Amino acid sequence: MKPKSSSAVGVEKSLIRWRGNHKLERVRQIASRSGQSINQMVNSWADMVIAQNEAEASFLAAAARGNPARGLRLLDKLNRQDRQHRIAGTKP
Repeated sequence: MKPKSSSAVGVEKSLIRWRGNHKLERVRQIASRSGQSINQMVNSWADMVIAQNEAEASFLAAAARGNPARGLRLLDKLNRQDRQHRIAGTKP
């Protein structure tokens, strides 16, 4: 079997094309600090992207069948409650 060659010292080839060794090193550091392998971290990223897309699709489907006036009333109600409870990011 032919040994794997590397394009830089200490950098193994991977299925992901990293743009520069600096980015790969940062990802390694982050993975190490979180106690994950790079593979596990990439799988977590994929899970997040899938969840975001599913949430967006669900939101768009609900918006398509929803009542805009009712939605705006609900947002006003939530904003009033946030102001009463002094939730950060709400205007007085």
